[in-house]
Amino acid sequence: MINFGNIQEAWKEAKSIWGKACILFFYSFLFIEILGAAWSLFDTTTGWECLWETLDEGDVDMVAGTMKVVNFWILGFMLYAYLNNGGIAVWNVLMVFVFYLGQFLMYKPVFTDFLAEGCPDELSAFNITMVVTIIWIALALLCSIINHHVGGSSEKGETVTDESHLLS
Repeated sequence: MINFGNIQEAWKEAKSIWGKACILFFYSFLFIEILGAAWSLFDTTTGWECLWETLDEGDVDMVAGTMKVVNFWILGFMLYAYLNNGGIAVWNVLMVFVFYLGQFLMYKPVFTDFLAEGCPDELSAFNITMVVTIIWIALALLCSIINHHVGGSSEKGETVTDESHLLS
């Protein structure tokens, strides 16, 4: 079972709306990625049926193994980002953003070359999904940075009591 204590503690400590927004963006992003990676360990073909149909018979095991390894590392990294007590600290959210963006930049040319002709719908879905999730984690990062600068709780002990200057 998932330990929601980290989220509850972070929510109590967050004294700014930016901290609370960051908690929503960051932890929902992590959970979506954790669930997707865990699911993909057991069913590598989900959403990629066209990809599997274009593979030569000898390539199926190699691609399946590679996808399982990649998803295993994604699962481990996202679990670490959740469990390491970094919470919504800028460095923790930034690390997730950098690695997620890096993953997209590495995948995009390969997937574009591989799927453009035979699987344009899957390529479009991949690109849309990645752009939406990059914006999602970028919003978490933006909220984390703003929260840090307004004195919100990004690490234990930091609080903010007056945000009225943000509305002027």
